[in-house]
Amino acid sequence: MAIDNGEEIQTAVLLLVVGLIVSQLAVRVRRELVGLLGLRGCRFQYGSLIGHFPRLEHDGGLWLRRGDRITEYAGPKRPAWWPSP
Repeated sequence: MAIDNGEEIQTAVLLLVVGLIVSQLAVRVRRELVGLLGLRGCRFQYGSLIGHFPRLEHDGGLWLRRGDRITEYAGPKRPAWWPSP
């Protein structure tokens, strides 16, 4: 692969800048999550979850799974369709 003209140089530089901005945003979000939720740490894992880790929802709810079944929901408000304890 070779960069042959000015437009390709501009594209390469823009891709580099966007990559740096996205990585800095990810670091800031990670710090915010750790501080806000009192976590020891957090990480992003792309794709399907191996081992079925709990899933954190926007409202703070947490889905717990065993195998392919959702076994428990913990959060501020249970979904209407979820059975009562």
